[in-house]
Amino acid sequence: MDTSGIDFFFKNGKTTGMHDQLSFTCYSRECPENIKSSKVKMESQSYFKFEQAMDKKLVKEILEGRGLKEMSDFMINGIFKKSVFSMPEIMAILNFTPDSFYAASRVRDGAQIKNAIESGCQILDIGAESTRPGAIETTPDEEIRRLASAFESIDRRDGYKISLDSRHYRTVDSFIGEIDIINDISGMEDLKLPEAARDEGKSYVLMHIKGNPTNMNKMATYDDLFGEMAKFFFEKLKALNQLGLKPEKIIIDPGLGFSKKGVQNLEIVRNPGAFNFGFKRLFGHSRKSFLNLNSKNKPEERLPETLSVSLHLATEGVEILRVHDPVENINALRFFQKLRVH
Repeated sequence: MDTSGIDFFFKNGKTTGMHDQLSFTCYSRECPENIKSSKVKMESQSYFKFEQAMDKKLVKEILEGRGLKEMSDFMINGIFKKSVFSMPEIMAILNFTPDSFYAASRVRDGAQIKNAIESGCQILDIGAESTRPGAIETTPDEEIRRLASAFESIDRRDGYKISLDSRHYRTVDSFIGEIDIINDISGMEDLKLPEAARDEGKSYVLMHIKGNPTNMNKMATYDDLFGEMAKFFFEKLKALNQLGLKPEKIIIDPGLGFSKKGVQNLEIVRNPGAFNFGFKRLFGHSRKSFLNLNSKNKPEERLPETLSVSLHLATEGVEILRVHDPVENINALRFFQKLRVH
């Protein structure tokens, strides 16, 4: 992949001489059709250079927590606004835990693994620790014990990728040769995880979270949801740049259900373009509690709502959907795609 990058320039609504535009670097997409070629330039060895590209005063305001409302509006409008349906990659959830919030996702036998593989999904996401709100942390020893049988049951000849859903470096290190993606829900709490991704050539999921699964429900307060999430991602992406992780290996996850209340999750789902930084985006909405805002549905009853969100996110160009029901999601997306062919 060409990692020279493409800078997209967008006005920030201010007139500050030479600094009247924002610049963002995109590695994973072609130039949007609505951006004139005169606004695009190639730049060797460029990365996600917010500080170099943005007005320094605005950067300082964002990083110090001021001026977030302006950035929030900018994020919602979409840095790379893309309202065109594209078939996302499907990440099938396989939980080797006794206490995941959706009981049917707990792997009991090889049939569930076989069904996920045969669904046509592109990624298997294997986890052995429940990170539902209020969950108690699983030790790496127990996590490794649970995962050992999982990797023995999986045949890698079918061409799909394997994602390991873990926030523990020792667990990831134990299976690093078996996986393609490190799915870190901690928000980069342990730098050894992205360092492992860099050193071993793996992809790394950067997820937004405040606190941890034990206390995150108490931290779902925001003066400005999108602005504060933007600040989080800008700072973490800068750190990944400094670590030397290749940009095409970075995946953005807004962390639905992690330190966010129901309505906040719904706003994030409505505005996936707010997280379109030029990297792949991963949304994990499947059967989560925010889907029952208009009902009393239990997790096992939330498939229709899950499919609705999947179709919406695909229409907004989201690249990866993490779901419990890969067959149903893939079938819905494929038929929806046929309906849109003229």
